[in-house]
Amino acid sequence: MTTTYDFVAAKLADPAGAQAFFGGNPDAWIDSHHFPGVRDTHEAYPFIDPTQNKALSQEDKVVLVAGASKGIGRAIALAFAKAHPKALILWARNLGQLEELQKEIKITCPATEVLVQRVDVTSEGDVTSALKKVKENFGAIDIAINNAGNNACKTNLGDKDSDLQTWWSHFDLHVKGLFLLARGFLQLLADADKSSGATLINITSSASIGVIPTQSAYSASKHAADRVIETLTLEYPTHTFYSLHPGVVDTDITRAHNVSQFGWNFDAPDLSAGVALWLTTPDATFLKGRWISANWRVDDLLAKRDEIEGRGLLKGGINARLGVEK
Repeated sequence: MTTTYDFVAAKLADPAGAQAFFGGNPDAWIDSHHFPGVRDTHEAYPFIDPTQNKALSQEDKVVLVAGASKGIGRAIALAFAKAHPKALILWARNLGQLEELQKEIKITCPATEVLVQRVDVTSEGDVTSALKKVKENFGAIDIAINNAGNNACKTNLGDKDSDLQTWWSHFDLHVKGLFLLARGFLQLLADADKSSGATLINITSSASIGVIPTQSAYSASKHAADRVIETLTLEYPTHTFYSLHPGVVDTDITRAHNVSQFGWNFDAPDLSAGVALWLTTPDATFLKGRWISANWRVDDLLAKRDEIEGRGLLKGGINARLGVEK
């Protein structure tokens, strides 16, 4: 699945010019990866609301959210808290923000144990130390959501101000970070003799399936992470792994790139949070290893199950028929 986005508008300094380029369509971005026959949405809906759909319950589950201090990760943590897990483990580099989130969760969900840990997911020492405490307290993690990410790309690769350290930092965070989290997650499961039923969701981006000027590191590192998720699905078929695009959300990243200049509709943070909850249910397993957009109504995706599985949709690859015919 490969889509090339014509992102010339991103090079236009004049917001009015960018707006004109997209024809004034506030859904220009969501339209570029619309799934035919599936409704698009910018807001959460009852089917993915844990207070309205009891199938989303996380009772007795231990849930980890990495990159939980703000934005999308914070919304994911709050949504999972409403589903009443046994324990919620929150990782980020900003411990103060995590502690504020912990207080908020404990007010509304006092029965859920909340463990906050200052963790840089690119640090093997941080991840190993944090998971050691998790093992001591809970044994293993049932659900892991990796939201740790950044986008510092603003130049073409060969520009004079193109910087190797900045460029490579995207691979450290999006690929190495995923490796460290996933490896630790799987090793805890093995140590606890939990051979099936766990879920890991990696927050990806529509940039991972697009080719966008100035975004070589962000796009390529997110694409690499998607491929890791596909591979984990083959290596550990009794667990489930997903790449979830959260939509276009008003976050530090979108503000740093002045995304609002395009006039697009932003997506609610609790939209991807609700979809992440749904991905932990048995109904979602036909999507394992695949790239999913939070904008797609999951109740509509269920009706597409045979088509998605039969045609091998929503996986990476080359748009060609290759191989020896027999």
